[in-house]
Amino acid sequence: MQPTTIQNKSSLAVYVHVPFCGQRCHYCHFDIKVLHPRSDPTLWLANYMKTVTNELKHYARQLGKPPVHSVFLGGGTPSRLPDSLVAEIVRCIRDEYDLIDGAELTIEVNPEDLVPDWVDHIMALGINRISAGVQTFHDPSLKAVRRPHTGEQALAALSRLPKFERGRSIDLMLGLPFQNAQSIARDLDLFKQLDVEHVSVYMLETDLPTPLDKSHPQRWTDDEMVDMYHWVAYELAGAGMQHYEISNFGKPGYRSRHNMTYWNGESYIGVGPAAHGRLGHVYYGNHPQLSDWQEAVAKQGAGQKFSETWSPDRLAYESLIQGLRLADGVNVDQFSSSQTAAMLAFQGQGFCALKNKYWHLTRAGWLVSNEIFIELAGAQL
Repeated sequence: MQPTTIQNKSSLAVYVHVPFCGQRCHYCHFDIKVLHPRSDPTLWLANYMKTVTNELKHYARQLGKPPVHSVFLGGGTPSRLPDSLVAEIVRCIRDEYDLIDGAELTIEVNPEDLVPDWVDHIMALGINRISAGVQTFHDPSLKAVRRPHTGEQALAALSRLPKFERGRSIDLMLGLPFQNAQSIARDLDLFKQLDVEHVSVYMLETDLPTPLDKSHPQRWTDDEMVDMYHWVAYELAGAGMQHYEISNFGKPGYRSRHNMTYWNGESYIGVGPAAHGRLGHVYYGNHPQLSDWQEAVAKQGAGQKFSETWSPDRLAYESLIQGLRLADGVNVDQFSSSQTAAMLAFQGQGFCALKNKYWHLTRAGWLVSNEIFIELAGAQL
């Protein structure tokens, strides 16, 4: 397969997938590579770094050193990389791309990796946003899903974390084993105590093949999940957090610029195994297996397993559903007459509202957004 080609000089985002983890958490369905503690990861990491920097250089050459407004190191667990390799990735991006003034540079971390020397190192690299996978501070739940930290460790690490220019974010989850109203109330109290700028709240997915599917000792009902989602959103709003996307809350000025790239339908490069990218009307996905991705990059410069060219109708639909993920909503002019009729029906059910010529989903609508998006796809013409 020949890698995607595009002539596009507008600002874009870069996502770098770092697949390595110390272990697989029991809710995880992502493409990761678990490095056994008794193995020597030197060769794995060296081959990964050679390939990921070659792929970054490939897109930089193809696009003519494009301007970049955000970089996101995700995974996997990027904080598991040695300091020198994080520096090498950032240096490659700075050398090969045109980072615009005020660009957002984010790295995902596990709380146990947030030691002072490491934090100082990444800040010196210019990384100005951090996203920590806490999930909960409730130890029985952490143990049940095989997270490598305790609640106390996470709280201690985040309490000493300095402010980052583009903010500090944490992930929290709803629906974990042994969670209840009391444990979630404590999570919210600790979140408020930490006074971080952003939080992502995810509901446990139960329809995906994960180890948790076989061992989950407790299942929340749909009604319980809905009630908890509304309660958490209400509490976060009271703490000054704007609910700006289905799962995301931030203080004013601290929306995730990188994720807004996806929701605004802007272009982004994805490098690394299993990474996806979108360049204008072309969407692509990389090989998920490390060896297959490395082989593809060696042969063609990029690790793409597939690419597809979206038609104008597909582009319009993708723009519509991504925009409806945001509280800002979508202008009425982007809806066909059939889609408008569907939105009016959803409005009658309390799932959406019309304000200043923008349709937006209510919180109740966000909870059934997949069903709404399917309905809008059928009503596109």
